[in-house]
Amino acid sequence: MMKKSILAVAVLFLGMSVAQANGALPEPIVPTPEIQVQELLKKCTMCHGKEFEKAAMGAKVNVKAMTQDEIFQALTGYKAGERNKFNKGMMMKMQMKKLSPADMLGIAQAIGLPDEKTEE
Repeated sequence: MMKKSILAVAVLFLGMSVAQANGALPEPIVPTPEIQVQELLKKCTMCHGKEFEKAAMGAKVNVKAMTQDEIFQALTGYKAGERNKFNKGMMMKMQMKKLSPADMLGIAQAIGLPDEKTEE
């Protein structure tokens, strides 16, 4: 019985490794280290305020009121050219041009509210 369990676990891990290699399962994103994120955030403060207290250039939403996930989704949407909220899509796309998913996740974690967890 023990050999079957070990074999089953080995097959499971092998299957997961193959799936990851084939792109079926995304690799988890590890956020950029905080010291680097702080440098990236300096560019954001010109429009969003030093403490992210401003609703930037006609926007109705202040990023400080957004969750980490909302910020990450917004940044990735701008980078992909799929988001144009408040008619700022092109400008934000240019700002996102050099950012990696890890950078965007680090930024979201630095300024966003914690995501609400649903109890199961």
